Amino acid sequence: MAAADLNFPDGQSIVWAARLLGNRPKGRVPLTHVTAPLCGAWAAAGLPVFLLGGKPGVAERAAERLHTDHRVRVVGVAHGYFQPADEPALIAAINASGARILLVGLGNPRQELWLAEHRDALAPPVAITCGGWLDWTAGERRPCPPLVYRFGLEWAYRLAQEPRRLFARYVLGNPRFLYHVLRRGSRPRTAPVAEHPMARPGF
Repeated sequence: MAAADLNFPDGQSIVWAARLLGNRPKGRVPLTHVTAPLCGAWAAAGLPVFLLGGKPGVAERAAERLHTDHRVRVVGVAHGYFQPADEPALIAAINASGARILLVGLGNPRQELWLAEHRDALAPPVAITCGGWLDWTAGERRPCPPLVYRFGLEWAYRLAQEPRRLFARYVLGNPRFLYHVLRRGSRPRTAPVAEHPMARPGF
């Protein structure tokens, strides 16, 4: 989202869209591939982490694995099946935990919309949307085979695993997304796109 301080191309469709629009990203930056260095840095700095998302029990299992594998200090967890009436108590729990990093895995676009709505009320200075990363960390989801990932077909692999849940996202959503990308690409650009300062060399 435009309001984020930093965006990275997690999905292959974003990489393809960027290329169609004249940009040249080097490739995807999936959170699953940067887990080790991120968690290593958090553990080394002693940064407390809060995990939000997944079905009941998923965040707890993900916390156990992060601690076992990377020595990450998880100070709080909550599942993603909450109602709007639960949000004040949830936000209070996140803030009371003392977390410096908040990982939000509510699925796209709910996680982005939720953070955009509540960011000013949240105490952690760093909030990262992580999609199904908590499921992957907890062992709920099998990792994508390297060859499938190499050819940018992770979406097809996931669709084969969960056809009912992901049919609308990939079979219906991908063509609609491609249509909007091509429509945007056909429009004349009236002004250059401002570059985010963190995209410059040295940041």
